Amino acid sequence: MRTVESHISRALGKTGCRSRLQLSLWWMQQVTEDKRMCASRIPSLPA
Repeated sequence: MRTVESHISRALGKTGCRSRLQLSLWWMQQVTEDKRMCASRIPSLPA
């Protein structure tokens, strides 16, 4: 249990989040932005 608490504590500190919920929302935003960036790099196929 200490290991999980330690990882969460470090993640909260690095992101500036105050709660696990806020950390989860931050993570979801990062994932969404990463997907958009990847999708914009895919070249269009000719028709």
